[in-house]
Amino acid sequence: MPDSQQTRRLTMAITELDVGGAEKAFVQVACGLKSIGWEVRVISVRDAGLLANALKTAGIPVTPLNAGSFPDVRAIWRMSSELKRNPCDILLTFLHQANIVGRIAGRLAGVQQIISGVRVADRRWSVIIPERLTWRMVDRYVSVSNSVAHVHQKVCRIADDRMTVIPNGVDGDAIQAALPADRLATAWRVWV
Repeated sequence: MPDSQQTRRLTMAITELDVGGAEKAFVQVACGLKSIGWEVRVISVRDAGLLANALKTAGIPVTPLNAGSFPDVRAIWRMSSELKRNPCDILLTFLHQANIVGRIAGRLAGVQQIISGVRVADRRWSVIIPERLTWRMVDRYVSVSNSVAHVHQKVCRIADDRMTVIPNGVDGDAIQAALPADRLATAWRVWV
């Protein structure tokens, strides 16, 4: 349990819940925190996507905002309204659109702590400019690797003391259950 006095309320926001590496890690984190006593809610900036089913099965409410691509500013107001309806202590955002939308919406809704996940070392100006404009709204950044953290800090001008590196976890049971490499190669040759 996160706190013996009171359950901590966490809202996790992601750009979308379609099947992908960051999205799968997001679902694992949400389900893991729920399993140890956190009250977890999920907001998907776009639609719910296939991975929403795993969250719902774990008892985690999922709210799709049905916003469009990045310039869709309606997402800010929709997320802010959702955060006001369902207040949280911490907002954890994943992926660029959810990071930017979440920071602004979280501050408008009065969220106490905003944490942004940095998953890739993206050097495009379409990422750097919104990051530079909103980094002060972030209480903490969490990066998936030292390399990604270093690049993000450099191009977005983020101080070292605002970044924490937490690598993705590995599911040991799934790795043990996987086919050995020689059997996988044989199965591949049969399939093609």
